[in-house]
Amino acid sequence: MGRGNSRIPALPGCHSEGESMEEALENIRDAIKGGVAVLNERACRRQGSKVIEVSL
Repeated sequence: MGRGNSRIPALPGCHSEGESMEEALENIRDAIKGGVAVLNERACRRQGSKVIEVSL
């Protein structure tokens, strides 16, 4: 097969790769979780912000 690459345009800087497309998709899921965690952290620091958890 070949290497796989993936990115999420809605999350700047969120991209990943793997030895296969399946691995790239697994890695991008982890990257999405990390990106959303950073966004949540930043939102929590803002005064008057409210963060809710949503499962996908």
